[in-house]
Amino acid sequence: MKKQFVRFALLLCVVSGSLCLQAQRQRGQGQAVRQLVQDVQSAMSRATLSDDQKSKLQGDIDGINAAFQARQQGQSVDREKISAMVEDMHQVVDGGAFKEDDQQKLDKEFNTLSSH
Repeated sequence: MKKQFVRFALLLCVVSGSLCLQAQRQRGQGQAVRQLVQDVQSAMSRATLSDDQKSKLQGDIDGINAAFQARQQGQSVDREKISAMVEDMHQVVDGGAFKEDDQQKLDKEFNTLSSH
């Protein structure tokens, strides 16, 4: 009986530690997405974007911001949708309309997100 209790306690520790680590990663990734959105918005003013590109980026930014707001209000968020919006933004950013230094900074951020 005592051995079973010890095993259960160890299992509980491992599971709770794993859940905490996953939650920390998700928070970290959420902060990285927020920073990316801010940096894309800032760089947009220096880029030579077509109206269609501006509209696409703004739609993705608005969608991501809405998802973060929903999450803060306790609603569920579709992470795949957020990932798709980030990927859509990446495609526009890689279109050559951004200044080189902005492009390099944003590429690093996109690469950091995709490696998680």
